[in-house]
Amino acid sequence: MFSNDSRWDRHTPEQSRHEEPVDVAVIFKEGKVFPQSFFHKGRKYPVKEVTYHWAEARGAEVLHYYSVTDGANLYKIYFNTKHLYWRLAGSCPLE
Repeated sequence: MFSNDSRWDRHTPEQSRHEEPVDVAVIFKEGKVFPQSFFHKGRKYPVKEVTYHWAEARGAEVLHYYSVTDGANLYKIYFNTKHLYWRLAGSCPLE
């Protein structure tokens, strides 16, 4: 399911670098979070695959990052566990 080629930082040439709020629909299974879709600017983006997941600590905050694809683009979304919000941190087209 996961490979180094799927990591977000492997796809940097044309990615956007802004962060925007998004709403994310998820499934919780066996203590893990699986994003199913996200909503950005009134549009729904289905998640066909989670290609990578990692977490980063920023002081008291923990950010859970997910690299997800809708089949046409790769998106980086994250969840802030302290303040309980989701953000879209970037996107790039799949090649």
